[in-house]
Amino acid sequence: MRPPSCEVCGVDLDDTADRLVTFVLARGSGRSTAARAERAVGHPENQGWFCDVHVAAARALSATSTLADAVRAARSGDASGMPEPSPPPADPAEPSWETVAQSLRSTLPALAAAIGLDDVRPVTESTREWTPMDGAGPPWCPYIDRVTTVIEHDGARVSLAIERAHWNDDELARADVRLAVDAPGVAASVSVARGPGGDSVGEVRGVDALPEGARSLVREALSAQQPPLED
Repeated sequence: MRPPSCEVCGVDLDDTADRLVTFVLARGSGRSTAARAERAVGHPENQGWFCDVHVAAARALSATSTLADAVRAARSGDASGMPEPSPPPADPAEPSWETVAQSLRSTLPALAAAIGLDDVRPVTESTREWTPMDGAGPPWCPYIDRVTTVIEHDGARVSLAIERAHWNDDELARADVRLAVDAPGVAASVSVARGPGGDSVGEVRGVDALPEGARSLVREALSAQQPPLED
């Protein structure tokens, strides 16, 4: 076989793994039958090397085109004859603060089970704390909404507090999630803060202090994509 270089652009190939593509034999080819192919010598006329830029498109035509036709299509820029390689997939968007809060809430029963709290019913409480400011009182002053879910039994406890501090109904000043795990030999607290100026996740603390099973559950929750949080 001849030294490997791309049939389209001529670039030399150091890594030839999966770069050799076999096409349809041209009519009248010296290798058009099995017997002829067995007697033929030299590089097969229906096989060509392709670089990273052109190999995917070459494979797309290999079952229906000859090598010459595929190369001609690529060099002429015929998109229908030689499709451009697909662009690399975009990185998934980072989960928002609210989706992380929802994920942690959904994970809470499994976290409780990881420290021995199987089949214990969670208790959820919602509160609003008014914070009068500059002479303004409820309902025209800032306030803090908290949703706290607790699973506890016999000295072991897992709690999740989701807190939003509002300047008013239309303006969120601060938001964070606090996950606490307390059990014999375990005392860990994880906090997830909302990023400044948006709904992104800001600072995350305390994950490494969790027991191993709970740690992996929390890490999965921090990267999960879920529907927005609903109270």
